[in-house]
Amino acid sequence: METVDQDLSHAHPMFVIDGATVPGALFSVGEAQDTPAQLLNTIVVEAYLLGATNIKVEADEKASGAHVWFGIDGVMLDYMQIPAHLREALLSHVKRMCGLNDARRRIAQISRIDFQQAGGEKIELRVVTLPDGSGGENLRLRLMRTPLLLMA
Repeated sequence: METVDQDLSHAHPMFVIDGATVPGALFSVGEAQDTPAQLLNTIVVEAYLLGATNIKVEADEKASGAHVWFGIDGVMLDYMQIPAHLREALLSHVKRMCGLNDARRRIAQISRIDFQQAGGEKIELRVVTLPDGSGGENLRLRLMRTPLLLMA
């Protein structure tokens, strides 16, 4: 999978991938995410609006925070950077939402969350937590779009 070293976390950057213009983050950390639930909501909704199929939350090299990546058309885009305490809170929140054991950090765990978009479309999130080698965890979310069936 190709990785584009383009940081989307600056003030609404725009760049082009394969002829499509892709906007950057609509919110900066702290502006709209007072709780892990709000942060998760912002990340999932923006990933959905940008057409992402994957979300990765990974610790950065210095473990001082984490990068949030969106997978769009096979390209991983660096969407935003979050502080370490928000990474841990976000991981715990996601694990509680899908019934995973929050204390287990040294083995991978798999589950799912049904996320209801305000417009009516249901988004199933496939959730995977993975050990990162330093005692922490990384998070992978796969967005499975389920369109509403029209009644005839």
